[in-house]
Amino acid sequence: MHSAKREKTLTNYLSSRLTSEQEQRITEHADKAGLTKSEWCRQAILRSLDAPPDAKLVLAELMSLRRIVLGLFVDSIQGQKLTEGRLRSLVEQAEAAKQVMADNRIHAFISMTNAVDQAPESAA
Repeated sequence: MHSAKREKTLTNYLSSRLTSEQEQRITEHADKAGLTKSEWCRQAILRSLDAPPDAKLVLAELMSLRRIVLGLFVDSIQGQKLTEGRLRSLVEQAEAAKQVMADNRIHAFISMTNAVDQAPESAA
């Protein structure tokens, strides 16, 4: 449940007051991740700095719409007639996957940005 050895010593302290329900939610998430509550909170805070929740929400909705539109185009290309059931299915699939799709896009963007930032500058 404890994290591996850290590269840097943690010297600063941050605290927050929570309701019992909030603490329970954090405990459940930390347990699922195999982390202490402190480590899970630290990681959650740092992740939220990479993409604000409102931006993640907008991106998730866009990814959902993208999946629906592409599904409709594929059906159209294949000559399938749109039915209410098919549309419901596309929407349900998009809703179920939108957060993961948004997170994947954010992580890919961050990785790409980090790689560019760490690349050696070419000599001019």
